[in-house]
Amino acid sequence: MGKSNNKDSSAQLMALQKRKREIDEELEKMERQIYELEGAYLEETQGVGNVLRGWESFLSNKPQTKGVNKKLKIKDSDRLFSLSSVTSPATVAIQSSSGRIEDEPNSPTRTQPDEDRSHPST
Repeated sequence: MGKSNNKDSSAQLMALQKRKREIDEELEKMERQIYELEGAYLEETQGVGNVLRGWESFLSNKPQTKGVNKKLKIKDSDRLFSLSSVTSPATVAIQSSSGRIEDEPNSPTRTQPDEDRSHPST
């Protein structure tokens, strides 16, 4: 009876670990897609305004011609949506550049519990 329970538990554990890997891969794909779509949005709207920079050019009487054709580099700190996840490419890049170390090897980077999560460090 003990061996049967042990085999069942082992099989269950392996199935759960496989499912966790699948979910982790799916999350990574979604976060990469959000990162790419967010970058495209920020690039496409840099001359006319967006949710991060506002729409001041629409409110002023002067047309905004200065720098409209100039492509600005998107900073990872401008990625509001990507920064909402601790495992997104933008968050990982910011944490890597600030010298943070992951809690465990091969695990998503985690923030410390006492940190203020509303303001990512840059």
